[in-house]
Amino acid sequence: MKGVFIGLFKYHVVPVLIAVVLTIATFFAYKALKPTSSAFKTEIIAGNQEASRNYFSNCVAGNQSELELAGALKNPQTITLFGSSEIGEMRYSPYFFLPDSLGIPTVAFGHAFQQHFSMFCELLAMQKELNGSKICIIISPSWFETEGTNIEAFLEFVRPNFLKSIVHNPSIPMQYKQEIGRYVSEHYKDIEHPAAFLTYFKKLHQFKNVPVLNTEMENSKRGITRVVYDVKTKPVVLPKKQSFDWDERSKVLQKQFVDSIRSNQIYVNDAYYLEYLFKDKHYKKGSIDPIPDATDCREFQDFLLLVDVLKRYNCDASFVIQPLHPYHYEGLDKLAPIVEDVTKVLQKNNFPYLNLFVTDPHKYEPGTLNDIMHLGDYGWMQINRFLYTNYARK
Repeated sequence: MKGVFIGLFKYHVVPVLIAVVLTIATFFAYKALKPTSSAFKTEIIAGNQEASRNYFSNCVAGNQSELELAGALKNPQTITLFGSSEIGEMRYSPYFFLPDSLGIPTVAFGHAFQQHFSMFCELLAMQKELNGSKICIIISPSWFETEGTNIEAFLEFVRPNFLKSIVHNPSIPMQYKQEIGRYVSEHYKDIEHPAAFLTYFKKLHQFKNVPVLNTEMENSKRGITRVVYDVKTKPVVLPKKQSFDWDERSKVLQKQFVDSIRSNQIYVNDAYYLEYLFKDKHYKKGSIDPIPDATDCREFQDFLLLVDVLKRYNCDASFVIQPLHPYHYEGLDKLAPIVEDVTKVLQKNNFPYLNLFVTDPHKYEPGTLNDIMHLGDYGWMQINRFLYTNYARK
């Protein structure tokens, strides 16, 4: 009798128990591996666009500044500028002049060290708002002397919420996410206490050529909150198309600038010249570093990424190429080939552009720059006219 019970237990009960255990284990393993939309927390950042004239150095201030970026891009009436150190308190800057004088909502984002790659990431984060966005990118040729966006600028401009939204957005092609992974991997050692979303991008690049189960990368998203923006745009009643004497206003501003100069003959603001250029009773010219070919220039490759995003998402984009002061800098011809490459790309993609870059001092229009690389009132008025021509109501 005892042998019968042992036989039953051995050949019937034990297999059933093993099957039950394996079934339960398989269920929990599948549940742990299967990526689901409910596997991560979602944060909806909701609010209203408030600004129709202003500039934001970055979006560090928090959710409202992020909503302002989303709202500016989403609003079909708003022109959104992205730039670098030229963004600031200048009376004739488009984000003041166009709203105040012509009633055209205009907002700018950026300050020193914002370059193509950080702009690329910022726009990806706002991918759902990009269709038809009126975007103008202000480029400085000096960016191409650098090795691309530095890590401090990346962490400042590409906010954690931006990266979280990119991680969880299935509409963003993997090739773009891989580019962020490449950048993060290259700079990972310089990031103190990297957050989970940065580690995710690093792994994305690390395993891009390794056969890894899709579920493994999907599961790494679980600790990353999904960020979604829900912004209501600010309606503006645009004035009727106005007649404006651009030539006359520009001539006045140029004359005012030239007449104000007392200390130098290179058409640079007196205060700047005396503080930064005239040392020990001596003026020293600036120089340009050697520039690699476009294929070897990281900044140019980042420019191509930015153009590709603008094209893919049907942005109503335009570009301004700033000058460097030809009276001050020697060797500007080193930059000429890559500026030409930039214009060819813009022409190929049918993006309007204003090219203010010149290498010959005789072709430079005094007043375009206030110092050796930052726009003056006359230069801003040329940009205002360009923007008005491209974006004013037909």
